[in-house]
Amino acid sequence: MAYCWSFYLFGAQQLTHKTLGTMADKHGPIFTIKLGSYKVLVLSSLEMAKECFTVHDKAFSTRPCVTASKLMTYNSAMFGFAPHGPYWREMRKFATIELLSNQRLELLKDTRTSELETATRKVYKLWSREGCPKGGVLDLKVSDYDSDTIIKATCLNRILAAGDSIMVALTWAVSLLLNNEMELKKAQDELDTHVGKDRKVEKSDIKKLVYLQAIVRETMRLYPPSPIITLRAAMEECTFSCGYHIPAGTHLIVNTWKIQRDGCVWPDPHDFKPERFLASHKDVDAKGQNYELIPFGSSLALRVVHLARLLHLTLFQCCFSFKSSCGHDRVHWTHKFKSYSTSSSPNSTFRYKAL
Repeated sequence: MAYCWSFYLFGAQQLTHKTLGTMADKHGPIFTIKLGSYKVLVLSSLEMAKECFTVHDKAFSTRPCVTASKLMTYNSAMFGFAPHGPYWREMRKFATIELLSNQRLELLKDTRTSELETATRKVYKLWSREGCPKGGVLDLKVSDYDSDTIIKATCLNRILAAGDSIMVALTWAVSLLLNNEMELKKAQDELDTHVGKDRKVEKSDIKKLVYLQAIVRETMRLYPPSPIITLRAAMEECTFSCGYHIPAGTHLIVNTWKIQRDGCVWPDPHDFKPERFLASHKDVDAKGQNYELIPFGSSLALRVVHLARLLHLTLFQCCFSFKSSCGHDRVHWTHKFKSYSTSSSPNSTFRYKAL
């Protein structure tokens, strides 16, 4: 557990990704630190991240075996924490084909729609009452894990990966729109033009709502669900183009937050400007191939597409159904360290008014 405790101490005065960003300003975009007994490589630039995930992707394709992972992931049965090998390959294949494929998502679209509508109605009732809110059997014989353990671990993996990511991104998106009423008005005008007020937003509408898509991308750029990418380690030694030699066993941290606020890549990097994704960065998406925007890392593109669909539909319905009643008062929020992830979410009070 020393790894997790070191992270907590590392971010005692400010959030870990900001501390690492300050260190990058002083020591450069590639440096190493010690977390407990582990040597950790920290990357903080587009160029270093791209080289890591392309040239040295094979070297960094395994997951570190730490005590915390063993204790909290059914002895690494959650494939997101499993070391590289037959079990990881089979579970990744299973998740890609059986859980996140377009065919599977299409089969379950009615369930997702129903759950989204139910959740939205509950939120409406909560806001109205209180004003402000406080497939088949799996049989994989590729390891020593029994089927029950694999099922529990895979379900927990999806809940942690999807639920927290969507919650964090959606909360930040709503917060940013509340503080930028001009952008909120543009989003609502786009919805009125392409959807109207007589029906709900559907998946087929997403491709037409380009400004709302830009809002989602800009939100994930400013406040990525994973400000730092961890859970990778070097299987073999490698050398970066800058001459930095990395021994086998070195753990990896990619400071997504720092990369996505790099002033050399993003003009006015700390400002909320969705329009940038309609002009200078219109071809940049979050699927893991544009290394200046990697809020979910560089792998499992299908998972990113699935999360993006859910986020778009949920946010679009919020924009369609509510308006800000903040007046000229800005919404203020604070970041807090969360022991189970490095995500940050707003900690503030919102007030919405149903249209």
